[in-house]
Amino acid sequence: MAPWPTGWLLTTLVGLTATLGWVDQPARAQSAFGNFEARTVTRQAPGANNLPGHRASLSPTTGHLNHPGDGTAMPPAGATPSSGARPGTGSESGGRRVTVGGAPASRTRPETPGQFAVESDRSAGQSAANPAPARPGSSPTRLVQPTSAALPNELPPPRQAGPSGGRRSLVAEVPGGDWIISSREVKGSPATHDCAGQMEYLYRGPEGLVQYSAEEFLSTLRPDRPVCVVIHGSYNYWKDVLAESARNRVWIQQAAGGAEVQIVHFSWPSEGVAHVLFPVELRVMGRRAAVHGGYLAQLISLFPAAQPVTLVGHSHGARCVAATLHALGGGVLDDGSHLGGEVRSPQRVRGVLLAAAIDHNWLNPGERYDRAVTVVEGILVLTNPRDGWLQVYPLHTPLKGTQALGLEGLTRRDLRSLGGWGDRVQAFDCSDWVGRSHDFATINSQPGLASVLQPYVVFAPERR
Repeated sequence: MAPWPTGWLLTTLVGLTATLGWVDQPARAQSAFGNFEARTVTRQAPGANNLPGHRASLSPTTGHLNHPGDGTAMPPAGATPSSGARPGTGSESGGRRVTVGGAPASRTRPETPGQFAVESDRSAGQSAANPAPARPGSSPTRLVQPTSAALPNELPPPRQAGPSGGRRSLVAEVPGGDWIISSREVKGSPATHDCAGQMEYLYRGPEGLVQYSAEEFLSTLRPDRPVCVVIHGSYNYWKDVLAESARNRVWIQQAAGGAEVQIVHFSWPSEGVAHVLFPVELRVMGRRAAVHGGYLAQLISLFPAAQPVTLVGHSHGARCVAATLHALGGGVLDDGSHLGGEVRSPQRVRGVLLAAAIDHNWLNPGERYDRAVTVVEGILVLTNPRDGWLQVYPLHTPLKGTQALGLEGLTRRDLRSLGGWGDRVQAFDCSDWVGRSHDFATINSQPGLASVLQPYVVFAPERR
């Protein structure tokens, strides 16, 4: 996207937003701590709440995590409503080759001939195994390393049922292949419906796109090979998904630096709905990204407990990442949906937010996605104070004028509110690479930024 064009258009859009600002009003009574009293802790990753230099304790009255000295409280990871059964994975027969054309519902969409070998023009000559280094002194700080210690007065984490490292894969994957998983036709609530089973699973190899079932995809997971899920932003039609995912595959391979990583592209229904009412449309699209984050969270809850996972989201895809993490932490999403039953998340999860089109304070205690930080080892926010679109992000709430997280990251007030949890959120200014651009294509064409992602994509062996 390009910067906002003229002043008179700004005035018009402010008026439209103020008039129609009722769109995208979440069920705030349920969105943050509203339902915690009815929940019990069902999952805790080893060391997920033991930050270096911070001692956390469980409040006997609220069940929240208290940090001494900062007056803040965070909910324990994995707390969920007590009712609801855990969704299954669904099952179908073997993989099917799909052919050209159609929308996601048609199940007939291979890529164009030769698309499997697409490389980024701007990264030509740059080896995927040797990404260009980031600038000296500009790398983000360390991730929070997991330990085997559990929180006081908390039960050990339950083991995740489902595919294990010893299970035989039902899919013949090849080097350089990747997955496209679409939730564009998913209906229902992740608490009561098999949303993961409704998704479309397409494996892209030398023969094009081959369709598989959820069970077949889950059989490919290996705890010794991290999964990197990349999520696009708004205004991505199916042809855009095919082209952008090919570029993202190259970029993530550069970030991996030769290490084996399973690359998954998650696609949600990001087509526009009302272009004339642009600010309203952006609010609707943001909510939609969050709702589909709940669907993705249900799928990830079926991963093995030892499966390392990184979620990378651009623009509204970053909101999808935040919503996914929030749901995995037992939170309630924008439409009031949640995972239900026992929330089970992999023990090693990381997040990367690119040009994040979310409010800068939504990770804070009591805010919309406050549980996101409780389930991750670390979140990397690539910021850009020159991003033309994020500079006008406050127009979607003109009375509040809240700044986007992707503009300059967390504020000092946010860090005080987060307390020790703020150590898990690191920012990296990428403006020297991308200038005023907001486009994913500008970001994923930079091998230097791929090297910044490397610590979040490649997982070192877990300490014992």
